[in-house]
Amino acid sequence: MSTTTRARASARPVLTVALVAVGLLAPVAGAEAAPRHAPRGPAYDVEVVGTRSAAPDGTSVYGTDAADLSRSGVVVATRYGGAAYVGTPRRTRELPPVGEVAPYGVYSHRMSPSGQVYAAGYRVIVRWTGTRVEAARLLQDEQNPTFHSLGLGGVNDAGVVTGCSSYVKIGWPYLGSFTGGVRTMSWPENSGNCSSGGISAGGVAAVTQEHPNFRTDPSIVYPRGATMTTAGITYLKAPAGVGTSADAISPSGNRLVGRTYADGAPTGVAWLSTGRDPVPLPGAGTMAPKAVTNAGVVLGVDDGRVWSWDRGRKTDLTSVSRLPRGWVLTDVASINDKGQIAATATVRGREKVAVRLSPVHGRR
Repeated sequence: MSTTTRARASARPVLTVALVAVGLLAPVAGAEAAPRHAPRGPAYDVEVVGTRSAAPDGTSVYGTDAADLSRSGVVVATRYGGAAYVGTPRRTRELPPVGEVAPYGVYSHRMSPSGQVYAAGYRVIVRWTGTRVEAARLLQDEQNPTFHSLGLGGVNDAGVVTGCSSYVKIGWPYLGSFTGGVRTMSWPENSGNCSSGGISAGGVAAVTQEHPNFRTDPSIVYPRGATMTTAGITYLKAPAGVGTSADAISPSGNRLVGRTYADGAPTGVAWLSTGRDPVPLPGAGTMAPKAVTNAGVVLGVDDGRVWSWDRGRKTDLTSVSRLPRGWVLTDVASINDKGQIAATATVRGREKVAVRLSPVHGRR
């Protein structure tokens, strides 16, 4: 064993003890139990959004995934094969094809809180206005990386979009006005790949600098969460040796939730910021956050199931939702101020179905 390897191995127990001491790593499984007097969450009615689609083998399956949700409860979802539609459980409509505006197609559909649909693809960001498909203005100069394969992370009502541009093993975040111009941004330090955690109404985006997937300096800690505005990228604060991911930001920007990491592996869920160290969410375990409300309700996925976390209580949403037998909530896209949730259910382990959850008035 080399001197460097021995030093790294001996540092792991020290880092683990430090994480336990500050609450970023649970010392025993029992530490994940919900507080005895935690508030009980709501139960949910579940409605399918969209109709069945014909599979290539001729069978009729749903084959739909929820992608986002507006404040009024309209869902945008995608079908098997990439087509997209919007609507409610009562009525949906197909989005017009992107055609020559995006010749290689689009993916990662997102919806503004007011209900306008956007998507991204290879060197293009589009939005649907009525039956028209429009392309965003992408700005390019020698000071910033070029646009490549674009993933859309979020959009606000001002039409400010954010996401990541990926090229082979590295990537860069982007931000800007759909009509005024969108620009990629360079990471302040080192290189890395990229993931997006959405954007607030005020234009603050959550981004994460991921490992670049090639040999690099072992002293650099990955992942590294950050906030991004048009003024630049600011890394989130964390203890030495602790990685962070900025997984979701609330609509008002008052909440930023993500995970903490040791040696590249997640150790817990925490409130994150640029000004203070991570504040652990007790009882959240290591779920991957997908959405957070202004009130601090966190939705995420853990072990293939959708969970919510609220004031110390972690709840399996499948167990509190009125689902048909054999249906399991396996992914979640968004939650609005009404408490409605856009999610994807898996039927008997095979078929995916876009659904909308609505809280039942009163407590269970």
